[in-house]
Formats: sequence, structure tokens, C-alpha cells
Amino acid sequence: FGVCAAVMSFTTLDAGPNAVPEVCTTIEEVGSTGVGALTITFIILVICSIVFLYKAVNSAAQKKYYLAACIIAVWASLADFAMLSGQGWTVTDGCRQFFYARYVDWIVTGPVTAIWLGLIAGAETTDIVGAVAGIVMWVASTYMASISVAQEVKWCWFILSLCGLAAYVLSLVRTFKVAAEARSEGISQLYTKMVWITVGCSVCYPLIWLFSEGFGNFSVSFEVTTYSILDILARAVVSFMLFGGHDALGDSEAVSQREFV
Repeated sequence: FGVCAAVMSFTTLDAGPNAVPEVCTTIEEVGSTGVGALTITFIILVICSIVFLYKAVNSAAQKKYYLAACIIAVWASLADFAMLSGQGWTVTDGCRQFFYARYVDWIVTGPVTAIWLGLIAGAETTDIVGAVAGIVMWVASTYMASISVAQEVKWCWFILSLCGLAAYVLSLVRTFKVAAEARSEGISQLYTKMVWITVGCSVCYPLIWLFSEGFGNFSVSFEVTTYSILDILARAVVSFMLFGGHDALGDSEAVSQREFV
């Protein structure tokens, strides 16, 4: 990271023309396609929230898994509601609409997802903390990259965000995977299905950022739409995989149906 430090030191002394945000006469905003994608995602996540809350209330050993899935869906739906309401955004360099509400979403749902998958895999607490640290670094650094005016600083933040993402992904595919395999074959199979979709989506997020907030090639509507698709896959689809892991995860008997002697 010495190169980034040197570049940022130089930029502080002589930031150049990129240090002053341009005055925007027009702003590139999300269009009808993006609004439609946000609306569909919001509805799906609200439904997921209700379903997972019901399962959490009426489950015994699986309560913690469904509760985590519910928290993820609820918090993500709040971010979508904010964006649909015309809130949670500002204008970044390049006169582009930037939804910081998405980062408020990720800084919460990212760590919860890491804890959730760690619980399913039966990973050690220290390993879960490491995964949480990686995803927090990724989200925070990506946010800083998005709001940076100086291009040199922007790309240094982006590189740092990839380091955090790499730590998170390695925790999921190596450390957590070993723990899941040690727990049981059923857990291993369930975890493998869930984690590969999660990792695939996680890798796609910085690619979308690269061509939207990064280079500005993608329109705001296309950016919002692709993020919405990933959100449905990473939050709804992965969470519903829990329904196929009842036997592996433990007692799925409803609390209301249990007999207390």
C-alpha cells in the first residue's frame, strides 16, 4: 500500500483539477427501468421478511438462521424504500446520482450475512470476526472510493476495497467451508449451495461499481437494475435455500407444536 500512500500524499499537496467538484447543470438520475427494478426488489424483500419472521417465531433450533435472514431482508427493503422515496442519494463528481442508502444497507447486511453463514457452517468465532472485518473494509472503502473527487485517491480506495472483499471471500470458501464439512455432510451440501451464490454475487458487485461509479460507462438505471438483481439472488434466493436444509440444520418442529412435560 506504499504506492497508494505516496499518491495520496502528493494529491494532498497538489490535487490538480480533479480536487474541485464540477458544477452540475444537469444530473444523470435513475430512470423508469431502475425505479421498476427497485419496486420489484422491495416487494420481494418485504415478502421475504414476513416469511422469515414467521419461520423464526415458529422454529426451534433453526430460529437463529431464519432471524438472520429476516434481518437481512428487512434492512435491505428499508434501503430500497429510501431510494424509491427519492431519499438516500447525493451527487458525485461527474454529475451522477449516487445512492449512499445502498452502502447503509451493505454495512449492516454484509456483516449479518457473514455471521449467518458462519453460524450455518459452525465456524469459530474468530473466523467469523475476520470475515466481518473483511466485508466492513470492502463496503467502507468502496463508499470512500465513490465519493472521492481526486481520481488517484478514488482508485486507491477501490484497491483497498478489493483487499477487504478478498479476505471475506476467502473466509467463506476456505475457512467456513472446512467448518461446514466437519459439521456434517448435509450441512456441507447446504452451505456449498448458499456460499457459491453469495460469492458469485459478491464478485459481481465491484464489477458493477467499476463501470458505474468507477468509469461511468453504465447508466444509473442500468446500475440500479443490476444491483437489484444481485440483491434478489444474494438475499432472497440464498435465504430460501434454508427451507431445503431442515434435516441438516436440526429440529424444525414448531415451538407451538412441542410438548412440554
